[in-house]
Amino acid sequence: MASFALGALGSAVGGPVGGFIGGLAGSVIDALLFGPKGETIEGPRLSDLARQSDSPGAPIARVWGEQNRVAGTVIWTSQLVEARHEEEFGGKGDLSPTSTSVSYTYSVSVAVLVCIGPVVAIKRIWGGPKLIWDGANVRGGAAIRVALGTLDQQPDAMIEAAQGAGNVPAFRGRCVVYIQDLQLADFGNITPPFSFEVDAGPQTTQSLAAELLALGGLAVADYHVANIALEPVPGFALRRLASPREGLERLGAAFGFDVSDTGYRIRLRRRERSADFVIDEDDFGAAPHAVTDGAHPERHTRDSERELPREIVLTHGDPDRDLQINAQRSDRLVSESQRELVVEFPGTLTSARARAALDDLIGDVWSTRYGFAAALPPKYLGRDAGDIATIRRADESFWPSFLITRAAIGADYRLEIEARPIARRWFLEAAPATSGAIAANIVPLPNDSALALMDLPLLTDLEPDSNGLYAAITDSGTGGNEWRGALLYRSTDDAAYERVASFGIAAAIGAADTVLADGPLYWADRKATVRVTLVGGAIASIGEDAWLHSAEANAALLGDELIQFRDAVPVSGSTYDLVGIKRGRRGTEWARSGHAGGERFVALTRGTVKRVFLDLGQLGDALFYKAVTLTQDVGDVAAETFAVEGAWARPWAGLDATGARAGGGDLTIAWRRRGRQGGGTWVGEVPLGEAAEAYEIDVMDGADVVRTIAAAAETATYTAAEQTTDFGAPQAQVEVNVYQISARVGRGYALNATV
Repeated sequence: MASFALGALGSAVGGPVGGFIGGLAGSVIDALLFGPKGETIEGPRLSDLARQSDSPGAPIARVWGEQNRVAGTVIWTSQLVEARHEEEFGGKGDLSPTSTSVSYTYSVSVAVLVCIGPVVAIKRIWGGPKLIWDGANVRGGAAIRVALGTLDQQPDAMIEAAQGAGNVPAFRGRCVVYIQDLQLADFGNITPPFSFEVDAGPQTTQSLAAELLALGGLAVADYHVANIALEPVPGFALRRLASPREGLERLGAAFGFDVSDTGYRIRLRRRERSADFVIDEDDFGAAPHAVTDGAHPERHTRDSERELPREIVLTHGDPDRDLQINAQRSDRLVSESQRELVVEFPGTLTSARARAALDDLIGDVWSTRYGFAAALPPKYLGRDAGDIATIRRADESFWPSFLITRAAIGADYRLEIEARPIARRWFLEAAPATSGAIAANIVPLPNDSALALMDLPLLTDLEPDSNGLYAAITDSGTGGNEWRGALLYRSTDDAAYERVASFGIAAAIGAADTVLADGPLYWADRKATVRVTLVGGAIASIGEDAWLHSAEANAALLGDELIQFRDAVPVSGSTYDLVGIKRGRRGTEWARSGHAGGERFVALTRGTVKRVFLDLGQLGDALFYKAVTLTQDVGDVAAETFAVEGAWARPWAGLDATGARAGGGDLTIAWRRRGRQGGGTWVGEVPLGEAAEAYEIDVMDGADVVRTIAAAAETATYTAAEQTTDFGAPQAQVEVNVYQISARVGRGYALNATV
């Protein structure tokens, strides 16, 4: 039989999260775990828990963990109870008659079936956004009674008084909250939607996974969960008529484990693990004995980028936001796709845990774009889907690891496998997780936004080679009392504005308090230091290995120089000392001298920095930009003007200029060019990146240019006659500036040398 890996993400377009669990063909486990065939069942969604229902037959939530916010189902409600209030005024010592003011207040009593019981406690109750009970104190004069869902609980006296003794069920095995005589003045005299913080007892990833599998009808012998990371699960709930598969899907996506079906047994294993076995290169792609044409035995697949999501949003209950729904976002700056994938975790995660899960999620989704199929000799028949493998080359080096997603016995007892790469994280350093502020019971006023517009070289080799700028926005800390994101608007005339980007995370933007000294060219300077103070956002240190070997970790703009810092040492408040700096990144070595105090600092962190594209014809045009905080009006924000001069297209300075003289005094000048994309290495051929190869070489006499030589290759000749014309005689050495030419922006950055 075939076995399948129930990967945590699988195909990004195959299901709610993307085919987390594939089919378990012909297996008893299939029916038990996934439910009967022929029925379409929606998976669990976080929004299910936030919506209150009063419909007969509405699904009942099943809750795990100590922190859950659940709406429940209204199972009984009284009529509104009206109370008339009279107040007399006037007529006390004057000649006017006594007047009476009449007002009315309303109250209601309700019973809400919260979830399947028994539970440990109901900790808090909200009516709409307002807390009405904290376990001890109550708003609105109501009486609160909680039936935890035990098997011996009794019918509630309030409903029996209305319906008659013997006519009211006890709702045993169901947690029910009875709210009696709630005053509605605080809620606009209407019954608010209720939500409840439920403590169903502590859970871990292993215990919850085991309960979900048992819920699907599996015996302990049918599954193994001990190999997944043992982490606490703050809260988890299923409300829809969902199979345990859907619960495992969301749990595995959040806590990083895969599921596979092997020999009628479910195995759960953490994704971050070393290879389960090694395949010798000679065994990879074993062909049947009849194949003699020498064809390559593997079959590779590559899905269209347009079918994959450009942005992934992970929603979750956040304990730092009173268990309200929070959303973490991650997008690819470079993608042809316009699709968005929303993953709802039906429970509670800290924002940091949700951000970590999202970073893994987007890498895993994009890794499924690639796949291959191959066959292995019979000695590998003990291996199954869900295993991680690598291939040992003849020189004892190894391939990157890959996940086997399907395994079956084929002809000649070969093991036929399908596999995909293990996900790798992409782009700049991960954006910090954020929970955001909880709105107080006042009208929130938005803080102003601080905007950084940057004309920079392309930050990665994968970005479109087209006109644009980079933008970042942060909380200025002024103007109001909260900042929940901002929109960037652009205009050509400061009248009609169009929205061009949105920002949900505050970027780390600030200024230098000290002066960064001139640095070594192309070196990682461990002793370099500069102090910066942030207006908004946050930065953090990274390890030595990540700093040395990543081309993007802790990337930042300081003045006009792109740097990478290792340590962000807190000084006080939002002031940090940056220690250990890699200089002149992405062709900005020209800016490593001349730094000054007060120059701007922007951390180039994924999710906080975005590319904003322009028409090529707008190159050099001063356009108007506004950073508008959410809930602000565009007209209330002052505009900033900014012109893109084309740093993205400006060729980088070359390397290794040399000079060689012939017997007659002619000077041959040579150098090596660099590429703006794919040209970060200093060895081998680099992409040209221009419509045609062209250079200009300025011959210098002090600050004066005495001659410009044109060249179409990485060499040029300065003849003895030209030297005599320019200097009176052939020269022993000459100072030159070498420029590569761009058809779009002209000269690139200069390579200065004396040859």
